[in-house]
Amino acid sequence: MFLLLGFKALFRPMNVKQTVLLTHLVCCVFCLSVGSVPAAQAQQNAFAAHTQVELIANSREVQPGDELWVGLRMQMEPGWHVYWVNPGDSGLAPSLKWTLPSVVTAGPLHWPYPQRIEAPPLASYGYFSETVLFTPMQVKNDAAVGDVLHFSAQVKWLACVEECLPGQADLSLEIPVAQVSLPNERFEKLCAPYLLKIPSGRFPGKASAELGDGRLDLYFSLSKQGGEPAGAYFFPFSEKIVEHAAVQPLTRENGMYKLSISASDLFSVDEQSEIEGVLVLDFQGKAPRTAAYHIKTVIGKGPSSPEPGAVALPGAGAMTIGLSLLFAFIGGLILNLLPCVLPVLSIKILSLIEHANESRAKLWQQGLLFTLGVLVMFWVLAGALFVLKAVGVQAGWGFQLQNPAVIVALALLFLFLAFQLWGFFDVGQGAARLGNSFLSGQGRSQAFFQGLVTTLCATPCTAPFMGAALGFALVQPFYLAFLIFTALGMGMSAPYLLLARFPQLLRFVPKPGQWMDRLKKFFGFVLLGVVIWLAWIFGRQKGLDALTGLYFFLLFCALSLWLVSAGGPSQRRWKKTVWAVLPAAIGCVVFVVSGGMRTPSEPLAVPQTEGQQRWQPYSKTLLNESLAQGKAVFLDFTAAWCLTCQVNEQFALNDPRVTAALSQEGLVAMKADWTNFDAEITQALSRYGRNSIPLYVYYSADSGTDPQPVILPEVITPQMVLDVLGETRK
Repeated sequence: MFLLLGFKALFRPMNVKQTVLLTHLVCCVFCLSVGSVPAAQAQQNAFAAHTQVELIANSREVQPGDELWVGLRMQMEPGWHVYWVNPGDSGLAPSLKWTLPSVVTAGPLHWPYPQRIEAPPLASYGYFSETVLFTPMQVKNDAAVGDVLHFSAQVKWLACVEECLPGQADLSLEIPVAQVSLPNERFEKLCAPYLLKIPSGRFPGKASAELGDGRLDLYFSLSKQGGEPAGAYFFPFSEKIVEHAAVQPLTRENGMYKLSISASDLFSVDEQSEIEGVLVLDFQGKAPRTAAYHIKTVIGKGPSSPEPGAVALPGAGAMTIGLSLLFAFIGGLILNLLPCVLPVLSIKILSLIEHANESRAKLWQQGLLFTLGVLVMFWVLAGALFVLKAVGVQAGWGFQLQNPAVIVALALLFLFLAFQLWGFFDVGQGAARLGNSFLSGQGRSQAFFQGLVTTLCATPCTAPFMGAALGFALVQPFYLAFLIFTALGMGMSAPYLLLARFPQLLRFVPKPGQWMDRLKKFFGFVLLGVVIWLAWIFGRQKGLDALTGLYFFLLFCALSLWLVSAGGPSQRRWKKTVWAVLPAAIGCVVFVVSGGMRTPSEPLAVPQTEGQQRWQPYSKTLLNESLAQGKAVFLDFTAAWCLTCQVNEQFALNDPRVTAALSQEGLVAMKADWTNFDAEITQALSRYGRNSIPLYVYYSADSGTDPQPVILPEVITPQMVLDVLGETRK
């Protein structure tokens, strides 16, 4: 409803009632986002998210001292599935939060063994059609006969088919305390068969594991009574152990069965010395059967050297949805002060000053639509990230800037906006309609467009607090990540929304005048500088010839814009169109001929001066070898399109004291350049719990077999780097 009303406001006037409604919706969107899905009234069964859920106990009446088993029966509509305790590559496990009588205690949740859910190139673990999760309960001896025990459970789950829906229900159950227990026939019929699928804790043999060459080999033997398995599969409890989509071939070796499992890039034997999970064995023959066993064994190291494990960020273990929303809001607020956003946001605030004398309702409406534009762009980026993740492509914040076509489109957009600020589209009625003062005007569509552009400008930057929030968001289900991106957008739009709501705050700035027109023209040159910066990024991606072609393309496009602005109303429309399109078409031809659409054999190199630190390109092999040799390592995850990275490099990493410290003997400095997409760098970022840059990581010398890195903030100073390198001056 919020989106429909917002888009309606772009094209049609809103009455007072609609304006008030939109006001409340925008102001409350962040507050509402932290709330959970409303639960149904407590009952024994409920239906939500294409799933019927029900509590069923194995006894209709219990006596003091009894053990009671309560099953959560989940029936999914055809094609839908829910997840196991380890959902695999995607998903979210169901959760139960019990409220019990004082005379009852609950044990851990028992899960039937799952099945693989194939979604190439990903795989998940869960249940189709139906399953039952069991909770053992112990009724104390002091329970009074004649009392009625009230059991309440808050159940949350995620049901998926091609799309995913979160479900929640409040379920309740009442069981009387009697002299004699009374079995429940419904439990025996509907739930008892799933008790047979709970993995056994008694494995009929021995098991061991060994890690080597990126492979985790699980060895096991079976007693003669166990039979001969025709197939096996290991479901780990931890998400960081195996590649879930990889096959697990079963072979015989030296009288043992060997299950070959591809180890996850996130797995480290130094961080986790044992594995635990469920081993499912399929037996064929006259009486085919499936058996599942709970396996827990120590991992032996193979011939390959261990890799640094995933790193927990400060406070990452205690990261919650509420904390991540707070971090996202603060990060979005700080984003306004960074060089990515400040030029465009400043122009918008100048526009607000210019129209400060208009009605408050109109100014407030402008603020709401600007906020809507910001939020829509953040939602689009969040959706794109999760679509890429679903098809097996790892991506992070600013991923679109790794595409040269996006860089060219943005350069052309900012060139157009610079021409607007210089007043090119104030001449000629047709040109005025084309320009429509998108960046500096006060119309409804302009305000929305300004929000979109402001968010686009923000993508090259990462503010403090943003990295941890974004890293947390992209490992959550989409609906939770959506809330975090909403908080980020609300934080970024908050200053302008505050000024639109309370325009009296603008009384501290000079009154509108000629200085504003001059300042807008100055910002036009700032945007032209952004065009040059984008062209530099394009050159880093595609090479010098392509960069030259891009400059000619922008030159001819600028000529087309000038011809449009110079055309008068008396000219024929077809003639004006030819004059406008011809130079741009010539520019396209020059751009294609120069190699702008081809993949370069070698990107544009950045020369290093004699005094600069010679950075080595990042590689996982070099990192492992350096740590094994007892060397200190400094990692710089950067990209040409990341403005925060470039500012840090110029003012911190290129400081003579830092350069000298990074050049010292026994220290390896590696630069992970993410300007173009690189799967190895993307995986390395995920090992440190991040999907955005900049990221600075330091391993001290002689880290041993358990290297513990130090992670620096997103915005660094020379002293910070010197401190972490141990070069602090007295």
